[in-house]
Amino acid sequence: KSTIMNALTNSGLLVEDRLFATLDSTTRLLEEDSRPKVLLSDTVGFISNLPHEVVAAFRSTLATVKDADLLLQIIDVSDKIDEHLQTTTEVLADLDALCIPVLKVFNKIDRISPTRLLMLKKLYPEAVFVSVRNNEKNGLKSYSNLVEKLRNKILEFFDERMKTVTIRLDYQHSRQLANIYEWSRVDKIDYQEEGILMTLTTIPGNLDRLRHQMGVNFTEMN
Repeated sequence: KSTIMNALTNSGLLVEDRLFATLDSTTRLLEEDSRPKVLLSDTVGFISNLPHEVVAAFRSTLATVKDADLLLQIIDVSDKIDEHLQTTTEVLADLDALCIPVLKVFNKIDRISPTRLLMLKKLYPEAVFVSVRNNEKNGLKSYSNLVEKLRNKILEFFDERMKTVTIRLDYQHSRQLANIYEWSRVDKIDYQEEGILMTLTTIPGNLDRLRHQMGVNFTEMN
């Protein structure tokens, strides 16, 4: 997980092939210039048959999942895929998070045969397949190209759910402009006598955040 997140965000998270290498949630920006901004959080991995006291210890970390708009499920294709999928479903159910959309990301495809890879792609046509290694001679695209495909898939998810609204903001509350630019893409802005008329494009969740922050100062226009 951390290797993929490092590649997506150009960050330097700890990467180790051992249990609980990631103990808490780490959040990074997917793209500096994207609007609305997309944040990625790297959580502790989902492990089956953990003792209850261990699950309880990580519950606050895993609670980050419930705040997500999209979950990336990183799956090691060289391991027991069915067991991994079942464990993830059980943990998400325990967190009451099964309603959140999931994008499956199959990692380490350099460790399986081309035939196995083709079969998985047919079974999971909406998934993204990546490899931590460059392996052009086996017919795989470079790691950077595969990660770029994953990044585009994430951005497409949010683009498809964008909503455009026109709002009016009172001048006395113009300090809220920073929040608006932070959580949305401003398509048009017009400084009128009655207030600031703005056309915004963002995901519904961010509109809810803006409504909550600004209350009656946030007026949607028909």
